[in-house]
Amino acid sequence: MARRGKKTSKKCAPRPRDFTLDLKRLPREAVEGFERAKANWKAAEPAARARDELMERVAKREAYRAAIRDGLIPPPWQSSKKPKRTAKREPDYPRDAIRAIAEEALKKGRDEHRSWFYDRVRELCRQPRIKAPASDRTMGRIIGDLYPPPKRTASRK
Repeated sequence: MARRGKKTSKKCAPRPRDFTLDLKRLPREAVEGFERAKANWKAAEPAARARDELMERVAKREAYRAAIRDGLIPPPWQSSKKPKRTAKREPDYPRDAIRAIAEEALKKGRDEHRSWFYDRVRELCRQPRIKAPASDRTMGRIIGDLYPPPKRTASRK
């Protein structure tokens, strides 16, 4: 089913609706250019206050764009101060206890598949209430080296 609504471009950051610009953040050259443009507009058309406010907003926006274009300040999509996402830490498992149980399970016999061995170790960890990981990948990090891969008897052709 087709999506409804306005498709946004991924090439640039979304523009804020209410554009307010702090002149203290801009470099000195951009502020001076803004002041010159403001003086020229006020001298040319002193008739309407609303027109002056509109021109001031336009001048601020142009000064900001010029500062970005000239490389004096970074663009808004590059200067965001969001913290980078950190990787999730896996929970702390009692590795030594799990490893000891796995060694005991290996003495009792080998399983046909590695995942079956991990399941058997998980079952054995339940009785003394040892917290064991649910995923085979994490179990492999803890006890993977105890279970060597099976020896191949016949090769595929």
